[in-house]
Amino acid sequence: MSDWTDERCPTEMNQEVMNEDDIHDFGIDVVAEYSQKDGFEILSINKDRKYNPQIVAKKNGQLALIVVRTACYPNKGSLGDSVR
Repeated sequence: MSDWTDERCPTEMNQEVMNEDDIHDFGIDVVAEYSQKDGFEILSINKDRKYNPQIVAKKNGQLALIVVRTACYPNKGSLGDSVR
């Protein structure tokens, strides 16, 4: 059975793997890398979870504003009412 500690993902051995900020930063890195491989030019990245969008990119002359949300399994990242 997994244990939960404040703002940390559960682990089977009571060891912190990543905190919420680490997971969010990792998620942004993954999305940015995927976007670049898909032909986007990354114009800016802001890893602050309270700032939207996290990534500003451009492809074929079109601007893309990318919002990244992360969570620990089994939860899913969600935008919430304040972003919509």
